[in-house]
Amino acid sequence: MTEAGAKKKTMALLTAALLVSCIYIFYDFLTGDSLLAYMDVGTDTYDQYLMHYQTIINHLREGSFSLWDFNNGYGINMYSLNMFDPFLMLLYACGVLFGAESIYNLLVYVHILRIVLAGLAVYGFLSCFFLSERSKLIASYIYALCGYMVVWGQHYQFGTLLVLLPLLLMMAEKALKKPRWYLGVTLMCGVCAIDALYFSYMQFIVLGVYFLLRIAWRERLFCKKGLLTLAKAYGSMLLGIGIGLINLLPSGNAILNVSGRVTAKPLTEKLLDAVGFYGMNFYRTLFKRFFSSNFEGITDYTGYSNYYESPNVFFSALFIIAAVCFLWMVLRGQLKSALVCKDASGRETYRAGGGAPFSRKQRGILLLAAAACMFVIAMPMGGLIFNGFAYPFSRHTFVCMPFFALLVAAFLQEVFENRRLCLSLFAVVSAAVLIQYLRVHVPGAEYLPRTLTLGAAGIAICLFAAVRVKNKRLQQAAAGGLLLCVAVTLCADAWYSYNERAILKKAPSEYFDELYDADVSDALAWLEETDDSFYRVEKDYTIGSRTSSLNALAQNYMPVSTYNSSLNVNLREFVKKLWPNLNIADNAHFNYANAVYDSAQASLSHVKYILSRNAALDAEGYELLKQFGDIYVYRNSGTEAFGKFYTKAVTSAEYEESADGVDREKLLTQAVICDAAGELTETDGALLQECAAQELPLEAEVNSTEQGITITLPKREGSVRLEFELYFPEDMPYVYVEYGEYYTMVRAEKEHMHVELQIPEGISTLEITCPLAYEKFATLDDIHIYETEEYDFSALSEGISFKASDKDSVVSGTAAVTEKGILLLPIAYEDGWTALVDGEEREVLQVDYGFCGVMLEPGEHEIQMVYKCPGFAAGAAGSIFFLALTAAIYTVWAVRTKRKVKKDGIVKKAEVV
Repeated sequence: MTEAGAKKKTMALLTAALLVSCIYIFYDFLTGDSLLAYMDVGTDTYDQYLMHYQTIINHLREGSFSLWDFNNGYGINMYSLNMFDPFLMLLYACGVLFGAESIYNLLVYVHILRIVLAGLAVYGFLSCFFLSERSKLIASYIYALCGYMVVWGQHYQFGTLLVLLPLLLMMAEKALKKPRWYLGVTLMCGVCAIDALYFSYMQFIVLGVYFLLRIAWRERLFCKKGLLTLAKAYGSMLLGIGIGLINLLPSGNAILNVSGRVTAKPLTEKLLDAVGFYGMNFYRTLFKRFFSSNFEGITDYTGYSNYYESPNVFFSALFIIAAVCFLWMVLRGQLKSALVCKDASGRETYRAGGGAPFSRKQRGILLLAAAACMFVIAMPMGGLIFNGFAYPFSRHTFVCMPFFALLVAAFLQEVFENRRLCLSLFAVVSAAVLIQYLRVHVPGAEYLPRTLTLGAAGIAICLFAAVRVKNKRLQQAAAGGLLLCVAVTLCADAWYSYNERAILKKAPSEYFDELYDADVSDALAWLEETDDSFYRVEKDYTIGSRTSSLNALAQNYMPVSTYNSSLNVNLREFVKKLWPNLNIADNAHFNYANAVYDSAQASLSHVKYILSRNAALDAEGYELLKQFGDIYVYRNSGTEAFGKFYTKAVTSAEYEESADGVDREKLLTQAVICDAAGELTETDGALLQECAAQELPLEAEVNSTEQGITITLPKREGSVRLEFELYFPEDMPYVYVEYGEYYTMVRAEKEHMHVELQIPEGISTLEITCPLAYEKFATLDDIHIYETEEYDFSALSEGISFKASDKDSVVSGTAAVTEKGILLLPIAYEDGWTALVDGEEREVLQVDYGFCGVMLEPGEHEIQMVYKCPGFAAGAAGSIFFLALTAAIYTVWAVRTKRKVKKDGIVKKAEVV
């Protein structure tokens, strides 16, 4: 059989093996009620990612797509989402054709496609080396179902990395042998850069180091030839990065200039903090993760960090044996290069291990590569570098997976082709692996360690047989048995990870009935027909988990709730300083259902309508408009228009100095907090004194038990603001404060938290509980009750009108004002917004920490806020330029090469590495 035929056969076998494995792993997803989304620790799947995909689909279907989306909280730069993943584009296309809800059923098919293509991609990379087909087949199969693909692949776009990285490395390896493949390096770098800034950054680090080591392997790195080759390699990378500027520049701006991910801590301090080691809990988890992704549980996870964000390095028991034995061969100098020769037809052939022994330099490079992988996985500094110098993290372990596959394939090459193996070391390592598997206990899933133990034993037996038997058929049987044992272990581990979970189901369909509630759709359609102004809508209930905050993306309306791990840092400050109850679970979640009674902040944010299942909503300022089935539509009488006009301002420093004694809601009706208000700024402190909080001479009764705290308020007229200090025991993460029909989650961000709650007149009892059991419960102290009033923001909108827009990137309205002042617009203060007043550009002011403001003179004005994504125009121009430059460079190179061939009459064969 020809080499090409052998490769096609191997690829077909690999594809078939992976498809059969996926049918076993995903059988219930393919034929039953299970969907590839999780309602336990994997809630990001249905709570965040699937919502993101649906807002893109909804806007595309409506023809309203823009680079700003008001359906995501106060608004978000769409470059904060993952728009360009090639596999997600399949989902977007299907969603546009068949409806956003159709993507749920397609998730598993797209994921299986990722798995198969990952196996084929790494097979292509391994085919760049002198390795046997059976070695590459087994290594590629393991790679496609490795722990990173299984665990992080559940978050969809993470699985794409295991397809792109081996393709990138394959192009690099081919380019070092045949220079025409540098074009492939450029194009693959461009694809990676367009796919995602965060992950391409990691891949480019790996590619840069790989070029260094491979050039050093084949020749002296710092000689003329080595430096020239390095220049070509890095030049091709830079061209590809330039092609990807259309994504890199806008995404970089979103992360570096707006995102809350960027901390103020100096880089030197971060580097010093990362010097040293993780705690022992990390290394215990890391050790176990080499044996399985699931030995510390999933929902009841007991290891370091959480199930997903612990280091995902499982690569089968075969990898553990291979790593130890292969590195031993390297240290002992037992490895030899392949002997390359030509057959009678002039075709190159090779004999594995038939060449010269590896030189000391080459052995040193292999050991250096192994040490680099250990550094990347096991050291905080490695995690810090690959997480963009933000903080140490373990999402980056995918960068080692292609090299794990190369190591396994090289080890199997020695076993199958050269029958070389240190049996004493092999016996010790195999025994240690089996003992570790026998020691493990997984509650409720005893089959998992038992299956992995049997698989590991089978792997050891097949490796021993491959070395000891001389009959070729028996050797082939040993290779087949080895693949089968590897498949058993990987499929068992993957099946547990995907199936032993709280899985989102097609039926019962309570979640989907609520998410695609016809009553909600009717209510939203009615609002759109009857109100043509720019307004926000919220719900006083959640769909899915208590922290679900992105339902608006599927239901297609503009809320304030959001979930975004790279949330606008200015909005975080607004919520922290002025609306703390909007936070739920962590500072990445804003959830209106956690702050239903905070009517003043809702009015400021122009939450004009509430969708409720409560027929008697008792929050201040809301009146019932209409009922659709079990959905009640309430109108917020405290807000009239999207813009609010103020003639007074206080600085942030003044406010923060007096914040503890100020009636915050009252202040928000009278002034903006702005550091650039000029003559509008109140400097004598009179306004803050006027807005001082008025404490009532009332005492609350507190009853504490080991299960919770009950607060009973005295009878009074009107609403009040209740403030108290809540002291958390060391291990308690949060509590719920339940009052009336609603609750507020209070997180233990620090040892004690200051809590402020608006309590309507009809509520006299609050229950503080925690759904988890702890030896000690939180304690409560320093209770105060303050007078409040019905805060009406509607007067601030007199003469102001903003109409709904076809695209979220343009907000237009009019304002007729009689004094100089600041027009507050509750749009996230972020680079990219331009304010036009009567057609002239004006400075966009930062007001109330997180919103946009515009200074207006007396008179009637046309207002327009226009969003132009920062970096998009420059990125698009840069991508076009580098595409043209790439085409020009490679065209010139091709023409010169063709002329040289014509002149010399021959093509010089590329050197084989």
